[in-house]
Amino acid sequence: MRWVEEIKAAFEALGGAARYADLYEYLLRTTARELTIEWKATVRRTIEDHSSDSLNHRADDLFQKMGHGHWGLRGAAVSEEELQRREKLSPQEIVKEVFVREHWRSVPGDKMDTTNLPSDDCLNPNAAWCTNTHLEIELSSGVKLSSPLAWYPRLLSATARQRANFELTPLGIYWPDIGEDISVRGMLIGIRGIPSEVAAR
Repeated sequence: MRWVEEIKAAFEALGGAARYADLYEYLLRTTARELTIEWKATVRRTIEDHSSDSLNHRADDLFQKMGHGHWGLRGAAVSEEELQRREKLSPQEIVKEVFVREHWRSVPGDKMDTTNLPSDDCLNPNAAWCTNTHLEIELSSGVKLSSPLAWYPRLLSATARQRANFELTPLGIYWPDIGEDISVRGMLIGIRGIPSEVAAR
């Protein structure tokens, strides 16, 4: 995934608008990239390259400058009141809101009390699918879970056909073409997948 695509997906997850600090926090938590010391400058440069509101505009007009220190997706409707509300929150609080809204039970790297997780009979998957940016699962109880594809490098790099070829197991999903096995419980506690080159060692 190119930087511009990952930034666009981050803006979408963050409700259409974000401060640079919010974007950094979200990307740091979700990206599968090996981040260099220059990665934040790359994010800023990519946004400015793709915004007619910037003097550096040179590519598709995808982003716009908004009030209260926010950038956003071009055409996104984010109210002044919402921007003012976010201005009072820390980047960590903003990202936490996103995870709660998308039913992620934890932030990668956060510690979680696993004793309060549902029992196995409540974790049976009924359906699963991949969007361009997320793995979505619906449990037999009707509860829907969502995790970023960036958490699962093998699934992220798979073709659409490989992603579509999966088997629902009693407690998760298995993709035979790529050897990926993801448990519902693992999704709930934010466990990331293992890159294929690491798994092969």
